[in-house]
Amino acid sequence: MAARENQGLQIALIVSVMVSILLAVMSFMFSNNYREEVTKAKASETRAQAESQKATEAIAEANTLKQIIGYPETEKVADISTKYATELAKYAEYFPPNLPAADKNLNRLVSEMADTINKKHVELLAAQREIQKIKDDRQLEQTKHSEVVAVHSTEKEAAVSSAKQATDTFVTQVATLSQTKEEVISKLGNRDTRLAELQTDFEKHKQDADAKERQLIDTVTSKTTTISEMSNPSPTVPDGRIVWVHQRDNRAFINLGSADGLQRRMTFSVFDKNATDAKTAIKKGSIEVLSIRDKHLADARILETSASDPIISGDIIYTPLWHPGQTQHFAVAGFIDFDGDGKSDLPTLRDLISYNGGILDAVVDEKGRMTGAMNHQTRYMVAGVAPSEKEGAELIEPWSKMNSDAKKLGVPIIKVDEFLNLIGYTPRSNSVLEDKTSGPTMLRNRTYREDDSRQSGDSQKSGDSFRTRKPPARPSGDSAF
Repeated sequence: MAARENQGLQIALIVSVMVSILLAVMSFMFSNNYREEVTKAKASETRAQAESQKATEAIAEANTLKQIIGYPETEKVADISTKYATELAKYAEYFPPNLPAADKNLNRLVSEMADTINKKHVELLAAQREIQKIKDDRQLEQTKHSEVVAVHSTEKEAAVSSAKQATDTFVTQVATLSQTKEEVISKLGNRDTRLAELQTDFEKHKQDADAKERQLIDTVTSKTTTISEMSNPSPTVPDGRIVWVHQRDNRAFINLGSADGLQRRMTFSVFDKNATDAKTAIKKGSIEVLSIRDKHLADARILETSASDPIISGDIIYTPLWHPGQTQHFAVAGFIDFDGDGKSDLPTLRDLISYNGGILDAVVDEKGRMTGAMNHQTRYMVAGVAPSEKEGAELIEPWSKMNSDAKKLGVPIIKVDEFLNLIGYTPRSNSVLEDKTSGPTMLRNRTYREDDSRQSGDSQKSGDSFRTRKPPARPSGDSAF
């Protein structure tokens, strides 16, 4: 009995020890797992803090970058990226050709735009210096002109005074002869014979006086002509110059603009930059003003040019219809026919003069009706076809009077075809439309459209595409017109 109880106690003790060992092992395992989880939790917390710090720094850097490029902190990155791509595409023309897409960024864009601005600034300074030099030369010419006009005015006044004295002398002689004639008639019995003698003497003195008077009138007319030519702008003074040419696009830029009183649709003849006289120089071509770009810059369409001697930068432009800051006056006489169709083109000539800011002082139309009168301001008398004798006195008399007035006033007479040549007139049917896409700052590679060809009026001179060109260097020094 006692043995069984001892055996039960032993078994209980063994079970108790085994349970204690099992509990100890389990406690140890749970303790290790707990420590590992705590260690992992602390490591995760440390990483989370580090990531949070990095995220905070990244957000701060992103906000700083947004401020640098001009966007608010609330702007989303996706929106900024879209706007950035749009800006790069908008100003892509400032990047050099064939630049890899990876190099097209904001820093490169700013650098290229700064370089472009600097180049334009240099060109602007050069243009300003050239304009100032032209102004100085013009002022010097005006000073010389004033001195010469003063000399001729003095000579004219002297000639007028001499003519007046000769006329007074003539009147006095006539009065004396008349008095002598009456005295002789009263004294002599044969009054008829003596009267005939006195009449002969009177006629002789009258012829001598008339000859002297005609000579003085011719002298006055010559001086008046000289003064008139000096008072009007000389054709040897250019109105402006070609500063930039797009040969493939039939466009040119001139150094005249709003500050010079330039108007759209004005036409100019183009001469070589070394030409000295528009009347004797060979015309290279003609242009028509499309739009005014700036105070001293305008866009023009090339109306005619030559492949062997094309219009280039530096060439001189001239028209007798207009001069910077001045209003030109004209007269027209004779039958005006541009194209030889037998119909009067006088209305077209009126419009040409009006479009270019000129004024018609006097006109004799195709029916012989004369309106207005020439004066000392009249620059040219434009002569058409003179009337023939079979057309009657009603056409010949106004024509003769206009020519006589021109000679008395010293107004130069110019044929209509020579006048049209000087103003650069080219007959055309299509109206000129302003092209708002052209300009020195808008040049870029683009496909030449068919409607551009029609608008330019000379499709055979335009290629399939336009290749961007740099403007040629400005000539060193001014060449006299």
